[in-house]
Amino acid sequence: MKYQAFQGDLYLQGDLLMKREKMVLPSTLRDRALRLAHRSHPGMSTMKNFLRQGLWWPGMDRQIEDFVKTCPECQLVTVISRPLPIENTELPQNPWDYVSMDFASASDNLNWKALVLTDNYSRFLVVLPMDKTDTEALKRSLRKVFNTYYVPKTLKADNGPPFNSVELESWLKNIWGVRLIHSTPLNPTENGLVERSMQGINKITAIAKLGKLNWKEAISDYVAAYNSWPHHVTKIPTAELMFGRTVRSVLPNLRTDQHQSFDEELRDRDQRAKFNRNSREDIARRARNSEIEVGDTVLVSQQKRDKADTPYKNAFHKVINIQGAGRATVLDTTTAKTYDRNVKLLKKYEHRKPNDLADNALEEKEHEPPQQRNLQFEPRDHPILKEATKRCEEAIGLPDDDEPIAKRRNAREIKRPQRFLNTIRPDDE
Repeated sequence: MKYQAFQGDLYLQGDLLMKREKMVLPSTLRDRALRLAHRSHPGMSTMKNFLRQGLWWPGMDRQIEDFVKTCPECQLVTVISRPLPIENTELPQNPWDYVSMDFASASDNLNWKALVLTDNYSRFLVVLPMDKTDTEALKRSLRKVFNTYYVPKTLKADNGPPFNSVELESWLKNIWGVRLIHSTPLNPTENGLVERSMQGINKITAIAKLGKLNWKEAISDYVAAYNSWPHHVTKIPTAELMFGRTVRSVLPNLRTDQHQSFDEELRDRDQRAKFNRNSREDIARRARNSEIEVGDTVLVSQQKRDKADTPYKNAFHKVINIQGAGRATVLDTTTAKTYDRNVKLLKKYEHRKPNDLADNALEEKEHEPPQQRNLQFEPRDHPILKEATKRCEEAIGLPDDDEPIAKRRNAREIKRPQRFLNTIRPDDE
């Protein structure tokens, strides 16, 4: 019954059962064939293509897949390429009940360290700069947090030191009544809320380093601003959810402004419509981000006034600044003039490497005609050239430059035709 669907393709060739120039392998030899084909542990696709070259049997692909999936060695070394679906976590009942914590640090010249805590209910952010990250230093920092914002019920951290110390867990449980839990090892996404907060902290410290600012003050200003911003998920400032009241910031609170109108709603709708339109157009036009950066040498587009004009100016330009919306300031290296252009009108110039120049020059020299290599022409008044020219003129009987050249015909010998050789001309008598 297994071969009934393929009976039109089966035939005998001697003692072998064939299917379209492939040998039908008996069931007793299939396990041996699979082991031989998987001797160097190829993947499923490679193993299928290898066996399909000359063998066939019913259910061949399924058996190959099962054989590879069950290989012990392959299971030990193969990494799962597809991540697991993200599970939704339940929101805590009250603010500051469930808090995630981790360390943020950098090994640059600032060598900064900080303890980061994020409330899982309100997303309220707390950052404390630290000089050390041992257990005693962590206990001192947590004491400041508890005395300021009071005591949470649960603290969640990763498995790194000093969060995994028994001393810390005992201190939190016996002194403060806090339960300490840990995320799964080597799985930072499980503590993703505080990990997401690290991105903003790392960004602001990098900006502080560029501006040579105090990183502790920069982080303090960032945390205050962050807690006053509406969160992208809750749409409410984290400090308002944390404290249950409206908090003041450097800007007036528009929600309490009596002059508020529907202008904000209109602007939101406009922004959404533009975003949707731009997304569709970018996909249709296969748009991509520009790779031009500050310091690149570029060519600037020009309007063609003639068909023979080049689309870019014949001059090098240096990008000295790039602002929002793709606005770039370029410097003409020839005239030292600066002007603004959109990055879509710029083309990055690829410099040829010195090795490439040497190779091209050698290649051109090898393909150069022999008579044109290293030819050095002497001036016409050079004494050697004048002497050689004079000897050539004497050898072929050319007159001097002052003597006029007489016009004459070619002095060739004229022979009489053969049929007139026996006749007598009048001149011969």
